[in-house]
Amino acid sequence: MKSDERGAMFVEAALVLPFFMIAVLSFISLISLYTVHSKMQYAITQTSNEVATYCYFYSYLGLRKVNGEVQDINNKNLTSTDNAIGNMISVIDTSSSVMGMLSNDANNIKNGNFSDIQSSADIYSKNFNDIKDNTEQLANYTQSLLDDPKLIIKWVLGFCTNSAIENGKAALGSYLLYPALTYKYLGYESGKGSKDEFLSKMGISNVSFSNSSLLPEIDGNKSLNNRVIDVIVTYDYTLPFSVLPKEASTFHIVQRAVSLSWGDGDDTYKAPS
Repeated sequence: MKSDERGAMFVEAALVLPFFMIAVLSFISLISLYTVHSKMQYAITQTSNEVATYCYFYSYLGLRKVNGEVQDINNKNLTSTDNAIGNMISVIDTSSSVMGMLSNDANNIKNGNFSDIQSSADIYSKNFNDIKDNTEQLANYTQSLLDDPKLIIKWVLGFCTNSAIENGKAALGSYLLYPALTYKYLGYESGKGSKDEFLSKMGISNVSFSNSSLLPEIDGNKSLNNRVIDVIVTYDYTLPFSVLPKEASTFHIVQRAVSLSWGDGDDTYKAPS
């Protein structure tokens, strides 16, 4: 082979090899991303399943029933208060509409235009009936408070109690159970370095379970109320062999695993007395 041909081959190799290496490293990086994603999904799925088994005791000991009763009491009082506020807003809006119509009809009469007065009468009648109905409902709500002023205290205590229970369950899952079990299923061992070091070796940082929930109250779906284990993990993953800057090589990832708690059937799971 002539020297000029060998020189041409070296030049071609020098031009092609960097692109080939970049392609290979990018492929390896994508494989590592898929691997980490799979490991994390396995970990949070196992976490949700394990927490579901712990919730057997939550049902067996009657805690779920008590939690549901507190929620029902609070929701009943809250619904009455919401309805009263809605009645008040409706009265104000309807009254404002009537005043606007009166002003407009007064101008029409002043200008000798009587054609729209008859059609306005029906609207006035409907609006006054709406005001009457909403005012009566407000009066009934006010009377219930006068008959039992403790309703306000019950509502406040119920709301605070319910909020404390819900926040407590969410915190238990997001800051204790979910992280601990997820790290365990990822392969972390407490005696071998810190969690941050362990995650850093995997290319993971900024792990958070704050969007997760544990046995939450679910509006509009009574069958799932206080039964759902919802593990949501967010984290940043940095590609290990990327030629791009760190900001461009870092992905923000959100993964989720949902399970239903054990022992939430028709109470046939309980031991016979």
